[in-house]
Amino acid sequence: SNKKLIKDLFEVIRQKKLEKIVSITEAIPYSELITACEDAHLGLGFYLSGSIMDKTISTASNKIFEYAAMGKPVISNIILPADSWLIYSTPLENDIKKALKYCVDNYQTISKKAAQEFIDKNNFEYNFLPFLKDVMEYADNKFQYN
Repeated sequence: SNKKLIKDLFEVIRQKKLEKIVSITEAIPYSELITACEDAHLGLGFYLSGSIMDKTISTASNKIFEYAAMGKPVISNIILPADSWLIYSTPLENDIKKALKYCVDNYQTISKKAAQEFIDKNNFEYNFLPFLKDVMEYADNKFQYN
């Protein structure tokens, strides 16, 4: 369960005496989220329940893009094609270790790619405006207004 995974993660942090360099915050109000993300070095986006919400990434999937927009690499168990800032990992300890090592070893490069890919293509304007244009052209052709 998600609660057990979080409990286990806190235990690993405690056992490895990483409390001073690794922090996981409790839930915070959305209005404080940007400030909390600015202080982070990377984002974690694991989808674990196996529900249709997770399978379709229809939960707060925008969070991974918000991290990227701030130049934060993201470790996640989802795959998005051509996104070089999204580091694939399962929630298993060895996979997370490998993902964290890769992130640390390549942090500057990944961080720059995250921010640049957000500017270039992972944003509202790039993805929605062409669709809006198509919808408007379809509406103009379908409905002739007199």
